Amino acid sequence: MKMYEILVPVKNNDGETYNDAFHRHWDRKVVNQFGGLTILSPQKGKWGNHNEEMIPVRIACHSIIGIKSVMRFTKEYYKQKRVMAYEVSPNVLFV
Repeated sequence: MKMYEILVPVKNNDGETYNDAFHRHWDRKVVNQFGGLTILSPQKGKWGNHNEEMIPVRIACHSIIGIKSVMRFTKEYYKQKRVMAYEVSPNVLFV
């Protein structure tokens, strides 16, 4: 199992902040699919001349197919042009 981190937007493309209920719906969908997630504190990013605030979320998946599924759902749900995720660890253990 691998640990991935996906960046979830704080605001929509018009600059309006997503409300907590909107984020919680996304959280529930991901938890239902993978059993859990870890939500980190929002971070500031910059894409070209555009400043953006993102929420890093960590998800343990058995395969790259799983994280790509989350990425597609996130892109559609948040109406984003692109969504970024990356591997945090190639070896996730549970005891």
